[in-house]
Amino acid sequence: MNNSRCNDILKTLDLRLPMDLMDEHIVSLAANFKSISTLRFTSCYFMTGESLNVLALSSSLSLEELSLRSCDAVEREPGLLVMLGQHLGSLRKLELSFNEWLYDKEVVSMLASCSGLVELDLRGCKKRCLV
Repeated sequence: MNNSRCNDILKTLDLRLPMDLMDEHIVSLAANFKSISTLRFTSCYFMTGESLNVLALSSSLSLEELSLRSCDAVEREPGLLVMLGQHLGSLRKLELSFNEWLYDKEVVSMLASCSGLVELDLRGCKKRCLV
Protein backbone atom coordinates (compact mmCIF):
# COMPACT_ATOMS: atom_id res chain seq x y z
CA MET A 1 0.00 0.00 0.00
CA ASN A 2 2.92 2.34 0.57
CA ASN A 3 4.33 1.95 -2.95
CA SER A 4 1.17 1.72 -5.02
CA ARG A 5 0.97 3.52 -8.35
CA CYS A 6 -2.83 3.60 -8.41
CA ASN A 7 -3.38 5.67 -5.27
CA ASP A 8 -4.93 8.59 -7.19
CA ILE A 9 -7.07 6.34 -9.40
CA LEU A 10 -8.42 3.64 -7.09
CA LYS A 11 -12.08 4.28 -6.17
CA THR A 12 -13.20 0.97 -4.62
CA LEU A 13 -11.37 -1.41 -2.31
CA ASP A 14 -12.99 -4.62 -1.09
CA LEU A 15 -11.09 -6.68 1.52
CA ARG A 16 -12.71 -9.95 2.55
CA LEU A 17 -11.29 -12.01 5.39
CA PRO A 18 -7.81 -10.50 5.28
CA MET A 19 -6.29 -12.43 8.16
CA ASP A 20 -3.10 -10.38 8.07
CA LEU A 21 -4.66 -6.91 7.77
CA MET A 22 -3.43 -4.84 10.71
CA ASP A 23 -3.85 -1.26 11.89
CA GLU A 24 -0.67 -0.08 10.17
CA HIS A 25 -2.12 -1.23 6.84
CA ILE A 26 -5.27 0.84 7.39
CA VAL A 27 -3.19 3.88 8.38
CA SER A 28 -1.13 3.43 5.19
CA LEU A 29 -4.32 3.14 3.19
CA ALA A 30 -5.58 6.37 4.74
CA ALA A 31 -2.34 8.19 3.93
CA ASN A 32 -1.89 6.98 0.37
CA PHE A 33 -5.36 6.49 -1.15
CA LYS A 34 -7.20 9.81 -0.83
CA SER A 35 -9.59 9.28 -3.75
CA ILE A 36 -11.26 6.08 -2.53
CA SER A 37 -15.03 6.45 -2.46
CA THR A 38 -15.97 2.87 -1.48
CA LEU A 39 -14.32 0.75 1.22
CA ARG A 40 -15.59 -2.68 2.13
CA PHE A 41 -14.12 -4.66 5.00
CA THR A 42 -15.43 -8.14 5.76
CA SER A 43 -14.29 -10.10 8.80
CA CYS A 44 -11.35 -7.85 9.62
CA TYR A 45 -10.67 -9.19 13.07
CA PHE A 46 -7.38 -7.41 13.80
CA MET A 47 -8.47 -3.92 12.81
CA THR A 48 -9.19 -1.51 15.68
CA GLY A 49 -11.17 1.65 16.12
CA GLU A 50 -7.96 3.67 16.23
CA SER A 51 -7.08 2.85 12.62
CA LEU A 52 -10.69 3.45 11.52
CA ASN A 53 -10.50 6.84 13.22
CA VAL A 54 -7.37 7.71 11.22
CA LEU A 55 -9.11 6.50 8.08
CA ALA A 56 -12.20 8.60 8.77
CA LEU A 57 -10.17 11.74 9.41
CA SER A 58 -8.09 11.36 6.26
CA SER A 59 -10.82 10.43 3.80
CA SER A 60 -13.61 12.62 5.08
CA LEU A 61 -14.03 14.39 1.75
CA SER A 62 -14.26 11.37 -0.56
CA LEU A 63 -15.62 8.29 1.23
CA GLU A 64 -19.25 7.69 0.19
CA GLU A 65 -19.67 4.00 1.02
CA LEU A 66 -18.28 2.07 3.98
CA SER A 67 -18.90 -1.56 4.81
CA LEU A 68 -17.77 -3.01 8.13
CA ARG A 69 -19.34 -6.42 7.76
CA SER A 70 -18.60 -8.72 10.68
CA CYS A 71 -15.77 -6.50 11.95
CA ASP A 72 -15.01 -6.86 15.63
CA ALA A 73 -13.97 -3.23 16.09
CA VAL A 74 -17.58 -2.10 15.59
CA GLU A 75 -18.73 -4.18 18.54
CA ARG A 76 -15.62 -3.87 20.68
CA GLU A 77 -15.10 -0.11 20.69
CA PRO A 78 -17.80 2.14 22.15
CA GLY A 79 -18.20 5.46 20.37
CA LEU A 80 -16.64 4.25 17.11
CA LEU A 81 -19.84 4.58 15.09
CA VAL A 82 -20.50 8.08 16.42
CA MET A 83 -16.97 9.13 15.49
CA LEU A 84 -17.40 7.71 11.99
CA GLY A 85 -20.68 9.58 11.61
CA GLN A 86 -19.10 12.84 12.71
CA HIS A 87 -16.04 12.63 10.45
CA LEU A 88 -17.45 11.05 7.31
CA GLY A 89 -19.68 13.87 6.09
CA SER A 90 -19.98 12.54 2.54
CA LEU A 91 -20.94 9.02 3.67
CA ARG A 92 -24.12 7.87 1.90
CA LYS A 93 -24.11 4.08 2.46
CA LEU A 94 -23.07 2.21 5.59
CA GLU A 95 -23.13 -1.55 6.03
CA LEU A 96 -22.81 -2.94 9.53
CA SER A 97 -24.28 -6.36 8.82
CA PHE A 98 -23.43 -9.42 10.88
CA ASN A 99 -22.04 -7.50 13.83
CA GLU A 100 -24.06 -9.53 16.32
CA TRP A 101 -23.47 -7.40 19.41
CA LEU A 102 -24.22 -4.01 17.90
CA TYR A 103 -25.84 -1.70 20.45
CA ASP A 104 -28.94 0.28 19.50
CA LYS A 105 -27.61 3.28 21.42
CA GLU A 106 -24.46 3.33 19.24
CA VAL A 107 -26.45 3.12 16.01
CA VAL A 108 -28.91 5.84 17.03
CA SER A 109 -26.08 8.18 18.11
CA MET A 110 -24.27 7.59 14.84
CA LEU A 111 -27.41 8.31 12.82
CA ALA A 112 -27.87 11.61 14.67
CA SER A 113 -24.43 12.77 13.57
CA CYS A 114 -24.41 11.33 10.05
CA SER A 115 -26.90 13.52 8.20
CA GLY A 116 -26.09 12.45 4.63
CA LEU A 117 -26.70 8.73 5.13
CA VAL A 118 -29.31 7.33 2.72
CA GLU A 119 -28.73 3.59 3.17
CA LEU A 120 -27.97 1.59 6.31
CA ASP A 121 -27.64 -2.21 6.31
CA LEU A 122 -28.02 -3.92 9.70
CA ARG A 123 -28.78 -7.38 8.35
CA GLY A 124 -27.77 -10.14 10.74
CA CYS A 125 -27.39 -7.84 13.76
CA LYS A 126 -29.75 -10.04 15.71
CA LYS A 127 -28.58 -9.45 19.29
CA ARG A 128 -28.88 -5.70 19.49
CA CYS A 129 -29.05 -4.36 23.03
CA LEU A 130 -31.02 -1.37 24.29
CA VAL A 131 -28.29 -0.34 26.74
